[in-house]
Amino acid sequence: MLIGLLVGAAALGGGFFGARKFTRERLRFIDAIRHPAAPVVAGITAAAIAWPVAILPVITVWTAAAFGLGVGAGVAWPVAILPVITVWTAAAFGLGVGAGVASGRDKRLPPPAP
Repeated sequence: MLIGLLVGAAALGGGFFGARKFTRERLRFIDAIRHPAAPVVAGITAAAIAWPVAILPVITVWTAAAFGLGVGAGVAWPVAILPVITVWTAAAFGLGVGAGVASGRDKRLPPPAP
């Protein structure tokens, strides 16, 4: 019983962290991932794919459900954070480029005419 609980916790954590990393790195610019139904669809699909593995003695149907829940939460987590990070990153990049251009422009200007 304790082994089954540990396997379920590992499935939940693995699904969450794997989906979170995949969503942050690969699906960052995909607009469909921001749809409210995307985490639900991802979680149900992951649970349905993991369901046949439940015939093994240690892995149960609840382990497959925990995996689906972890994937759904992992997909939902970065989507709420990405727009904020994107806006602040763009703002910081814009300020950095603006400062660099301004400082470079000051050095390249010809001396004033007498």
